Amino acid sequence: MGCKQAPPLPFEIVVYILESHVDMSNGFNYGDYMFISLAPQSKFIQDCKFIRNCSLVSTQWNAASRDVLSRLRTIVGKCSNAQAYLSLLDARSTRSYPIRHLMLYIGERVTKERDKLGHLAAELLYKCHTTLHSLEVDSGGMSLSKVFSPPVSFGPSRPVFTFLRHLTVRFHPLSDIAVFLQYCPNLEVCCLVGSTSTSESRVGMAAEAFPRSTPPPTFRLSELRVFDADLTMEECRWLLASSLHTLTTLHLFHLWTLFPLASVFLLTTAIKHLYLRPIRTSRSQGDKDNYLAILASLKGLKTLRLDGLEGFWTAVFVAIADTGELEVLEVELRHEIVEPLVQVLSSPEWQRGLRVLVVRHLKCMDHTWTLSYERVESARKQLEQVCTGRDVILRWITLDQPSLLFNGHRMLYSTS
Repeated sequence: MGCKQAPPLPFEIVVYILESHVDMSNGFNYGDYMFISLAPQSKFIQDCKFIRNCSLVSTQWNAASRDVLSRLRTIVGKCSNAQAYLSLLDARSTRSYPIRHLMLYIGERVTKERDKLGHLAAELLYKCHTTLHSLEVDSGGMSLSKVFSPPVSFGPSRPVFTFLRHLTVRFHPLSDIAVFLQYCPNLEVCCLVGSTSTSESRVGMAAEAFPRSTPPPTFRLSELRVFDADLTMEECRWLLASSLHTLTTLHLFHLWTLFPLASVFLLTTAIKHLYLRPIRTSRSQGDKDNYLAILASLKGLKTLRLDGLEGFWTAVFVAIADTGELEVLEVELRHEIVEPLVQVLSSPEWQRGLRVLVVRHLKCMDHTWTLSYERVESARKQLEQVCTGRDVILRWITLDQPSLLFNGHRMLYSTS
């Protein structure tokens, strides 16, 4: 008698086997900040080869392989990688796979390789426009108009990125991506990192002509993250033209000044989650007033994270006293924050709905912030006591290493 063939494994088991052999996270959304891992790129390529070999086992394994590959983060930082992915997309359907998360790193040195990579990146970007869910682009300081312009092969029409939900751009000349944003109707999360004031970023569109010369996008953002950027009031109004009543999460990190943006954010009505961290040199009374104005206007906040607001913690707590719906408050431990925080928490009328207080203690910064062991312990005991009296949960987080946020305004690149 011949050997009886074993029944095929369930599809979910095959997917689990493949996932257990590859790094599905691939460095995405690590910690507090954007962490882009370029050097386990060799590991990523090995993972892809392994999964593609498994796809030859059977039709079922082929389908599972495509499912897993489509959820990996495709990183392109060299012309050779871009050409390899383009060849894969042009291959037979049994070997191709949909790219859903694409990361393009153009590089910071002006070379012929970078110029060529800009064209290849554009071709790859537009070839996967029907499947792309997440896009990250690091321009390295060059103009992005080349990357976001459709290749000649696409003709005069511009493809619509119907499924694109997440967009992250570093060194973002907004004028370079303005037209592209008009073809992302369903974008939900936008993260802008770095200054737009470089001369190269204004090539092809005069700064004074934007944004009046470009129709605003129609997407309705739910989350906006702005890191170390110089958005003007006009640019901010343009970007949020359709999102003022849908924007629920807002991160403002290391902005030089809030004056141009304060009046725009005062128009928002849906923000529930806010993170504010000013740049250290931004300590003028005008900047403080803008922060306080934003805090006082956002009546429906559920979670609030505040960092680096030295010198006016008491004013901040007074500003948010009447916002009414705060449930989670998160702060970094500084010596000067303890007394005003204990004082407001001692009042049962201050933020009646508060349920959780998160205190982040960075041990590596104790010397910088003159926090001795005794001071840290005293602060913790005081906050534990006042939180117990308010029936508020205290989450005390001690970190030996600094948060990624403390490594500067640029995206981080792992080399190990």
